[in-house]
Amino acid sequence: MLTIAVLTRGKYGRRLLDTLAAHIEFKVTSVDIPPTLSNLIDEPAPFVDNLDLDTAVLSSELLITYSLNPSLS
Repeated sequence: MLTIAVLTRGKYGRRLLDTLAAHIEFKVTSVDIPPTLSNLIDEPAPFVDNLDLDTAVLSSELLITYSLNPSLS
């Protein structure tokens, strides 16, 4: 079975999670990225350690990210 991970940062990522749950039977995991996060992180290790990241996210077959600033997309 396909595993999907979603990185969310706000309402659009949560809306995608609701849509996936309603329409597919794949395994879906997610991680919420803080909305106040800087767009550039010089030292990511401390940030990643504080995320309490589910390791299933890193081993998913498909990663969808809704974590970028909307003005960049």
